[in-house]
Amino acid sequence: NRADEAIKEDEEQPLNWFDELELEEGHCFGYAEVFGDKDNDRFIFKYKDMEYFVDDQYCSNPDCECNQAILTFAEIVPGKSVLEPKFIIIVCLYTGEYEVDYNPQTDEQEIEMVYECFLEHLNNDLSLLRNRYLKMKGYGKKRIMRWRAKHDRAFIYGRKIGRNEPCPCGSGKKYKKCCGSNLE
Repeated sequence: NRADEAIKEDEEQPLNWFDELELEEGHCFGYAEVFGDKDNDRFIFKYKDMEYFVDDQYCSNPDCECNQAILTFAEIVPGKSVLEPKFIIIVCLYTGEYEVDYNPQTDEQEIEMVYECFLEHLNNDLSLLRNRYLKMKGYGKKRIMRWRAKHDRAFIYGRKIGRNEPCPCGSGKKYKKCCGSNLE
């Protein structure tokens, strides 16, 4: 599936405590937290005389089909090591439409202009965000498998899943064509 293919491009680098968090709808992780920050420069852009960094977060629940990204816009202030959010928007990854999720003091028109500038920085192409969304879904699927391997009795007592057995994730596919294709 597309999420499995997308995750193969980058190797996940999750912090150990991620796997112990509850999987629930709406639980999002920053892409850089899971896959590293090697391409964060793609999320730095200028608007007027200010430089912005955009932190992108995605739902990791593979069963959720939210198709959204949570984008936190922060101004980069020279000499300041901690970035504070200026505003946060939730973007539909297929239409580009957004809603403001957090806005302590930024004018709505300013938010629209900063967001449009960010889209121009991405060449008005949301495929980068959609691809990162799919990678996060693939990560969520692998995360479930790691959790089950740690907590499920069938795994704890050493029972090995055969390649042609039904996948324990409940997809109805053979293990080799589902979660087993992501694991070594």
